[in-house]
Amino acid sequence: MQRYSRMLVILDPAASEQPALGKALRLAKLLHADVELLVCETHASREARISSHAFPSPDAVDLELRQWIESQAVPLRYAGIEVSIAITRGESLLTTTLEWLRNSPAHLVVKDTHHHSAIRRTFLTSIDRHLIRECPQPLLLTKATRWVSPPCVGAAIDPTHPRDSNARQDRAIMSAAANLAFTFKSRPQVFHAYYPAVLEQTMDALTRLLHDFDVPAECRHVSMGVPSEFLTRMTRQAQIDVMVMGALSRSRRQLPLIGNTAERLLEYLPCDILTVKPASAA
Repeated sequence: MQRYSRMLVILDPAASEQPALGKALRLAKLLHADVELLVCETHASREARISSHAFPSPDAVDLELRQWIESQAVPLRYAGIEVSIAITRGESLLTTTLEWLRNSPAHLVVKDTHHHSAIRRTFLTSIDRHLIRECPQPLLLTKATRWVSPPCVGAAIDPTHPRDSNARQDRAIMSAAANLAFTFKSRPQVFHAYYPAVLEQTMDALTRLLHDFDVPAECRHVSMGVPSEFLTRMTRQAQIDVMVMGALSRSRRQLPLIGNTAERLLEYLPCDILTVKPASAA
C-alpha cells in the first residue's frame, strides 16, 4: 500500500488563510508523516517585500519571512509532527517550484487554491495548472472547505477510454483513492459518466477495474451524461471531500488534463482535488 510518509506543503505568505496547512496536519497525524513547509518566491517578489518596509533591510525582511514560516509550523509541532522549513528563490516562480519538487523526497505535495468570491468559484493560477501537468508527486489542491469526519473520498474514472486499454491511469486513481479512504477509515466512492451506446462495455470494464478494490455496489455511481456536469452534481450529492482524478490526458494530442471540460471541472468541483499519474509517468 502506498504511504505518504513525507509531505510537502507549499505556503503563500501573501494569503490571509492557509487551508492546506490544516489538512496537511490532519493527514500527517493519521499517517505519522513528516512535513516540509516550503515558500517559493521570485527575486522580484523579494525585492518588493524589501521595498515595502519603511526602513528596508534585506536580512531583516528575510528573517521576518522565516519567522512567519516558523509560526505556521507551531500547530504541527505541537501535534508531534516532525516539521522542516525551506525557502527557495529564482527568476521564475514556476521553474523554482518545480526544481525543488523534482529533487524532493516528498510522497505528496499539498497546495491551496484560491477562492474568488465575486464569481463563487475557485481560481486556479497558472502555477496550479502547470503543477497538475508537471508535479512529479501526487498533488492535493485544497480549497477553503472543511473535511467532514471521516472525510469522504471520490474517484473519477473512465474505464472504457480507448487510449488507456490497460487502465493504467484508472488503476493509479483507484489505488490513491483506496489508500486515502483507508487512512480516513471510510470507503471510496467511484464515479463514471458514460454515453448511451457503451453501457454494456462500461459495466464490463468497470467490473474488471474494480475487481482488485473493495468497492461495494452502493459506492459505484455510474450514469449516462456529460462527465463535468455529472461529477459536479454527484460531488455535492455524495458530499465528497477529496476527489481523486488523473493528471494525464488520454486524448488524441496527449495533452495533460487541464483544458476545456477538465479545466472547468477542476475549478467548479466543490471539493479538494488529488491528482495522480501512472507510475511510469510520474
